[in-house]
Amino acid sequence: MVDFNTGDEILREGEPGDDLFILLKGKVRLHKDGAFVTHLGPGAHFGEMALIDKRPRSVSASAEDRTRALVLRRREFNEIIRNEQRLSVKLLWSFVQVLAQRLRKTTADLTGVRQDLPDPSDETMFDE
Repeated sequence: MVDFNTGDEILREGEPGDDLFILLKGKVRLHKDGAFVTHLGPGAHFGEMALIDKRPRSVSASAEDRTRALVLRRREFNEIIRNEQRLSVKLLWSFVQVLAQRLRKTTADLTGVRQDLPDPSDETMFDE
């Protein structure tokens, strides 16, 4: 268990990470390059991408309220995957659901942006 005060930085975009955070209490703000991404509350998790693919953090996270999180490190995660079949299925299924939801939102956001862009086949783009 780890406790954070309002305003505390929990993780920083671009830094290495090997732990997953499961929120038990409070509210976390995810942001990328300073731009707001989303808020997360109790029951949500973040940090799973760096835990799984060993790449740098894709976003930063800050506590918006006093926050308590359960921290699961890569070593512990791998132990669960190897030794706790039922729990590992639940964890992985939760990851899949969250990642699918994030992908759907990203797709919807990109679709909205594309609708605002000119059609590249429109010949007027090449008029002088």
